Amino acid sequence: MMTNDSKAAVPAPDPVEVEIDAILLEFGGDPRKAIRALLHDLTVLAEDAEASTSRGFVRGKVVRLKARRTDS
Repeated sequence: MMTNDSKAAVPAPDPVEVEIDAILLEFGGDPRKAIRALLHDLTVLAEDAEASTSRGFVRGKVVRLKARRTDS
């Protein structure tokens, strides 16, 4: 007789994999559109961080990201 303890435990899904699936679903399964949107969001976040960081505090040691062309 099998008990609950002897059954193989089903591992919880990886949260990152769940988010990847959600992003792909949001863009109709098109990985290029999903990657484009993620890169755009990353650029916006980097620009916001750069704008809110004091140059004197970091003494100019901030890596600047160059804007990429935006193809639609």
